[in-house]
Amino acid sequence: MKRDRAAVRATLLQAVIATSSEWRRHMDDELKRHGCSAIELAVVREVLASPGTNQRALAAELNLGSALVRILDDLATRGVLERREDSGDRRNNRLYPLPSARRFLQRGEQALRSLEADLLSGLDPQDLERHLLLLAEVLRRLGAGEVRPS
Repeated sequence: MKRDRAAVRATLLQAVIATSSEWRRHMDDELKRHGCSAIELAVVREVLASPGTNQRALAAELNLGSALVRILDDLATRGVLERREDSGDRRNNRLYPLPSARRFLQRGEQALRSLEADLLSGLDPQDLERHLLLLAEVLRRLGAGEVRPS
């Protein structure tokens, strides 16, 4: 029995929302077991890519605002990143990775790859590609930009 287009659209959107929510819950649980969070990984990834990055610029880029301060406090306490006063603006900090930063990021990314493999194993690669194209087009229409490979 075929569904009408409106029902398919509504069901698709409900499925995307539910999938996103459940994926986020599983991801958060898995990362917590490995001693990190998704936002911590994003911060460390950015600092490793651009050592000396400006704290305010990073907060704006990741849309974190003042929440970044707590995250940086925690990462600094755990020996992952360090703040250094910006010589050009003493009210701001520059962020630098410590030697454990790369291991921290690798551990978190490995946990995510393992979770992805568990969830997606056995699914047809062509089906995955079609779904990726569909979701990429929806994101484009929402103005969210392009899907970047991870």
